[in-house]
Amino acid sequence: MQGALRPVEPSASFREGLRGNLALAAQHKMAGLVVEYPKPFREGIVLGLSTGLLAAAIAVIVLLFRSRLFGARR
Repeated sequence: MQGALRPVEPSASFREGLRGNLALAAQHKMAGLVVEYPKPFREGIVLGLSTGLLAAAIAVIVLLFRSRLFGARR
């Protein structure tokens, strides 16, 4: 098995990037828990999309019921 598979050597740039990422993670861990509050415009976007989707869903349901109601009368 060892003859068929040769050892993998990561590149120097990969090692350097990993070293930097690990150092940054260690700094964040040493700094403690950081609470990041969502930005106000994100809340507005999410609220607007949710309201629009809810309105569209209600409109589709109303149209379906009206079409069935008028279809049954004919």
